[in-house]
Amino acid sequence: MIEPPPIPVGRILRGCLLSVVMVLLLMGSCTVGCLGRGAEYTQRCRDNGGVPGAMACHMPRLTVAPPEGWVFRTAAEMRPGYDGEQAWREALDHYQRLAVAADFDGDGREDQAAILLDETFETFAVFAFPAAGEAVRLTPAQPVAGLPGRALAVRTPWLGGSPSLVVKAADGEDETYAWDGAAFVKTAG
Repeated sequence: MIEPPPIPVGRILRGCLLSVVMVLLLMGSCTVGCLGRGAEYTQRCRDNGGVPGAMACHMPRLTVAPPEGWVFRTAAEMRPGYDGEQAWREALDHYQRLAVAADFDGDGREDQAAILLDETFETFAVFAFPAAGEAVRLTPAQPVAGLPGRALAVRTPWLGGSPSLVVKAADGEDETYAWDGAAFVKTAG
């Protein structure tokens, strides 16, 4: 009986290792980057006020009733309605945060703030909804063409105290509103 030649285990292992290294080098931007992009997606979702899950970013919704004449829509709700006539809808970013919640007035209860559209979808304004009171309009009504790039953020102070509401703008001209003990006031930032 003839004995088969020995299996070159060393060569096979070296070949497999070389293959793995080549795949990592060729796809390095994805194998290393995909993990990073996944983490970036999750962090971006959280940074924009969403809750990541099942490959989707679930954006917060307003849970109080808007004032009469105003409506709340998420960016995702507005985007599918793009009909070519309204360029602002096309420009909306899916991650644009249009509602936030925090204890802005320091009473221990969660307050809300949102960018609302008028019922005709021609103007928008920022409203705050203190848990203990009526809705307060913080900004004047502005043409809805200025909506793309606007988002809300919560700025938490380093040394305690109540957070402030930041209305972010694409041009960098952010506006900050804080509770002064009796009302929301526009602050220097």
